[in-house]
This record gives sequence, structure tokens and C-alpha cells, in this order.
Amino acid sequence: MDSSQSVNNTTFFQSPPLLKNQQGTTRRVGFEIEFGGITLEQAVEAVIKNFGGTSYRTNNYSHGVKNSLHGNFTIELDSLFFKDKYYEKYLEKLGINLAEFVEITSFEDFLSNAAAFLIPHEVVTPPIPIDCLNDVEKLKTTLYEQSAKGTGASIRYAFGLHMNPETPSLDVTVILGHLRAFLLLYEWINEQSEIDFTRQLLPYIKPFPGQYVQLILTNSYRPDIDQFIADYLYFNPTRNRPLDLTPLLAVIDEEKVLQNITEKNLLKKRPAFHYRLPNCLIDEPLWTIAGEWNLWVTVERLAANPDKMKLMCADYMETKSYLLDYLLDEWPLKVDLWLSK
Repeated sequence: MDSSQSVNNTTFFQSPPLLKNQQGTTRRVGFEIEFGGITLEQAVEAVIKNFGGTSYRTNNYSHGVKNSLHGNFTIELDSLFFKDKYYEKYLEKLGINLAEFVEITSFEDFLSNAAAFLIPHEVVTPPIPIDCLNDVEKLKTTLYEQSAKGTGASIRYAFGLHMNPETPSLDVTVILGHLRAFLLLYEWINEQSEIDFTRQLLPYIKPFPGQYVQLILTNSYRPDIDQFIADYLYFNPTRNRPLDLTPLLAVIDEEKVLQNITEKNLLKKRPAFHYRLPNCLIDEPLWTIAGEWNLWVTVERLAANPDKMKLMCADYMETKSYLLDYLLDEWPLKVDLWLSK
């Protein structure tokens, strides 16, 4: 089955070309599912219903499930202001001891309920084997049945679905190949996924700079890993990219990454691509996580075909050399033709 056909099947998780990592074990994928409309307790119930395990609570804003079928889940409000209790530090700077005025638990309950309308709740899964990804769709279905709200439910809801597919290898040619394939497909994926306008306005999935795209898609660009990391961090000193490579690059050279990125406190190194682009339309019955995953598989299939990528890179450079293309948006149409070959 070719790549263009794979994205049409939104109920079945397609397999990427490389199923094993460099240690020879099955690759795994972590998911971060953002939503609103239900409580953290309801989300914990959804996880336990599908995966078993035991619930625990760190505080009002961070819960978890341990010893489930696939490992440990985190369920939390996706804001450091709440998770790290920054509001206490802010009030202390004003000379206010919150405990003198209110009962802390009641105040946190109030904040948690108020935040539910503005700040996404998030289920963070453990890394799940690629051949078990249907389990993630079952979790999505349970959250939908609980009336969780997704990206399109409100203009305030810039919710996303993040995927963390384990890289097949830490070799620079593999990492570069996947980034190159993603950049070639980026505009096309944007159209296929109909990325929410509000999410595009916010900084979290800011596109790669044009100059960096030109560098990566130049076929003569063949860096070693040190040069690749240096170039990436020079143009992208941030985690706010639709395909964030900083967690992966930190596995190779954590010191260099920490020296250059702005969100040092948010970095969690892991040997995975941090794919941040998709919406989370969890309250729409026809939307599936599998459909978004299959778009990522299209990236991996192209990365596994360097000859096609080389020709596409040349075509991209020629197409983008015409200013008119930016008005006509010709490249996504060309991608359709390339993927049908």
C-alpha cells in the first residue's frame, strides 16, 4: 500500500517501515492527549478502565496511574503555574501567606475547577509498543464517551495531540532523513489535518524558519551529528516546533541542547521524535488518533525512500523559487502527486 492510501484508513494504525529500534526490540510510541470538559478524576477512571493499574494523586493538578498494562500514566493540568504551584511563589513575593486566609485544599479545588475552562487537561501515556497502538484508540473512545472536549469545542481550546515515536536509530542519516521527509510533507499534513487556526497563532507549533528548511532540503547537506545538532539549535533554540527534536538530540548531547534552548526546565530527553502538530478533536466521533498517526507514518515511509526524497527536494526547491507559489499554494498539490507514485 502506498503512502497516499494509508491516510484514508483512519480506524487502523498503519505500520511504519522500521518496526525495530537499534537494539532490535519493538519501537514504542508515547502520546500526550490534551482535552477539557471533564475532571482529572474522570480521566484517571478512563485510563484504569482500559489499562488497569492503581491511581494516586500528587496534588490537585497532577494525578497518575501506576502498574497499568503498559506502565505508568500521568494525568494533569498542562500548566506549570498549577503543577509546580507557582501561584504560591507569586503570592509570597507580594507578602501574602495563603494559608492565613483560606484552607489550601479548598482554594486549590477552586483553582482546579476554574482552570478547567482555560487550561488543557493532559493524559501522558508511557511508551507503548507499535503493535499495541489500538489500545490508545480505546482510551480516546472512553474519553469521548465521558464528554471530553477537543480543539474545536471553543476558541479557547488550542488543544493538541502529541506523539513521541521512538527513533529507529540515533544515526544522523536516520534523524536527518525523518526531518527532511517531515519538511517536505509539512504543508500537505497541515491541509490533511486541518490544523486549528488558534493553534497556528500560538507559539507552540511555530514553523521551522525558511532558511533552515532550505538548508535541510538541500541534497548536498550531509552533516555529521555534531554539525547537525549545532545547525538545529542555531535555527531552533526552542521546543516550539511542529516536530521538536530537542528531546532526541539531548540523548546525544544534553549539555549542548541545554546551553542553547530557552525552555530548559521543560526538556525531557528521550530517543523519540516529538511530533506536536495534530489537533486533538476528541469530541468529534469520526476523528481518530489512528488517522493522525497514519499521517506520521507517511513521513516515515518517505524517510525510508531516499531516492524519492532526493527528487522531491529538487522539485521543492524549484517550486519554491517562484514567489507566485506562495500565493497559489502549489506544493501540497505536488505532494499528492509524489505520494501516488
